Amino acid sequence: MINVELLKIIRSPVVIGLFIIALLLNVLIISANWYIQDDVRVVSNLADETGYQINDTFMKQADLKLKDQTEQINEIVSPIIGKEIESVFEIDQTLREGHFLDQFNDDEFTLIYETSLIATYLELIPELDLAYQELTLTDFLKVQSRTNGLTDKQEAILQDTFTQYEPRFSEIKETKEYKSLYVLNEYQMHENLYRTLWVALLFELLLIGVLITAFSMKYEFEQRTHLHTYATKRGRKLMVDKAFASLTAVVLVSSILIISTVLIYAVSVPMGDLWHTPVTSFFNWNSSMNYPYFTWWNLSVWQFLVLGIAVTICLQLIFSVITVVFSIFIKHTYMIVLLKLLFVGLMIVTPFVLSLEGWGYYALFYQPYWLLFNPHMWFTINFAPLSSETAELMIILIWALAGVIAVTIGLERFKRQDI
Repeated sequence: MINVELLKIIRSPVVIGLFIIALLLNVLIISANWYIQDDVRVVSNLADETGYQINDTFMKQADLKLKDQTEQINEIVSPIIGKEIESVFEIDQTLREGHFLDQFNDDEFTLIYETSLIATYLELIPELDLAYQELTLTDFLKVQSRTNGLTDKQEAILQDTFTQYEPRFSEIKETKEYKSLYVLNEYQMHENLYRTLWVALLFELLLIGVLITAFSMKYEFEQRTHLHTYATKRGRKLMVDKAFASLTAVVLVSSILIISTVLIYAVSVPMGDLWHTPVTSFFNWNSSMNYPYFTWWNLSVWQFLVLGIAVTICLQLIFSVITVVFSIFIKHTYMIVLLKLLFVGLMIVTPFVLSLEGWGYYALFYQPYWLLFNPHMWFTINFAPLSSETAELMIILIWALAGVIAVTIGLERFKRQDI
């Protein structure tokens, strides 16, 4: 029976239509970053040749590459400007002031631009150690407290979390994990992927998951066949099959949409070896942020993505389980969707409405809906209310357990419910 229920969901025009709209919206969001493709490719090629870790070997190979390309540029530029240049930055300034740029073909201009970009990265590298060595968790705690408006008791609890993070903070500095090549922070690669694209993806999946679950659970009521279907003892157990079919469909649709979106992004933004760069890289430090991303573990860009996908699918299952609970007690599909969205809104504003002190403040944020807003800060200490090492895991386990208990009670009640 689960297969039959699953086919009903997959063949639904509403589900298919929403999936297509969501995918097209994600493509549109990704297309906003297509202009940086060439720059990403230059940095990616450099990482492929020299490695992403910035060390003595990297510097030697990168300097040789820069010197070689500068010599190639001199062979092209010298006859035009009447002299040899000593640095790439001198090339850029001379060509612009002399209005010589229109005298080069596409290949020559590309060589000049790529060399100038590589020189920009190499010029920033000496600043890395100074920037990171000046960072302290004490100052970061003050910034977090001020940004989130924490009271003394709330700040004291956050201090405990930061104390636990100190060994990891020392590790980042000692191993120079931050000295890794990545796309310049002005492009905001991490934020564009997670704070923009992934947030949109999470809300798309939330809506699709709610509709899938409500559609499946209330199909017989919508078709007015419920009196016949649920008249027998086996018919009442059909709700269990529907619940499993809904969860299966949510995982299937979520996985397809996530994988499709990630593949489109990977093709559009050719990062190559940069996928292995740690999230804590200096070049991933967004200039609009006071502090870089401090992950609890040494996570590369691709590892962060894999963990993010796992958390996302778990969240969709939790949302679906909650919707199953709503569906047991409410008979109209669209009323279920409306009430579920109201429930989401209520959970989001609860931490601000109740304004509890101490641990109560943090407990109110331990809910799956607050994870929707901060995927770029998952697995880090950068978002104070959810900065603990196990925040994402605890939210998933607590809410999954509560959801399973609520569904079990609801299904048992449905067996005796008047339809």
